[in-house]
Amino acid sequence: MLASDGRAVRARLNFLYFSYAPDFDCVALSLRTLAHAVPDELIGGVTLAEDQKAPFTPGQVAALRAHAPSLQVVPVRDFEWGSPRSTHAELQIFRQVCEKLPDPWDLLVKVDSDVLFIRNAKWRTLLRSNAPAIGDGHYLQHRFAQGGLYMIRRHIVEDVLSKAGLADVEAVAKAIDSVGEDMAISQLLADRGRPFLFTRLMLFPDEYGPLSRLNTVVRREFLALHCHKDKPSMPMLAQRFSLLDQPAIAT
Repeated sequence: MLASDGRAVRARLNFLYFSYAPDFDCVALSLRTLAHAVPDELIGGVTLAEDQKAPFTPGQVAALRAHAPSLQVVPVRDFEWGSPRSTHAELQIFRQVCEKLPDPWDLLVKVDSDVLFIRNAKWRTLLRSNAPAIGDGHYLQHRFAQGGLYMIRRHIVEDVLSKAGLADVEAVAKAIDSVGEDMAISQLLADRGRPFLFTRLMLFPDEYGPLSRLNTVVRREFLALHCHKDKPSMPMLAQRFSLLDQPAIAT
């Protein structure tokens, strides 16, 4: 694979879910769509960061591995949703996962439980790019990447995010007046000269709601549906948009 400047790159997509047992059905369906949407040769691995306040049962983990055989589970302890401490904990998981990635240009792909994937040649295009981090900015006025799905190179995690301490995260949260992990990470990267490349990645409920099908334009531009506050609709959406029976796309 060649990067956009001609360098030889063996980068792969390495998916990282943050979830817990109450969202088992969502994660299982998301993984099923991932298996249909992204070619195996582009995937380096799948990791599930598991909130220890509600861990998955062994049977649930086995069921998830049926959809993602490479699935690795790592525990997240003392996790406080929506706080600088939780953002810092996520950064430590980023670092832990990236330590095992073979190529500095590997993409760590952070995923929420409520994301359904769309088959799209854009995955390969993004891997070939030189972007240090890739996110969807259209939900947050192109100032911050929305947290449902974003991607960061291994070397950026190592050189920038893994060096951010809790005090750094707290200072950023205060500066942007938000405890959102996606906004804090966006600001950390921007402050250090490695901002997100914003492109269209996700359709949100007000965007996919009126659609009866995913037309060619949607399938060319978007990688996923983010079922933000719409988790009960995920099985219906997977069926409506044929996400478990997706046609191959020439790459």
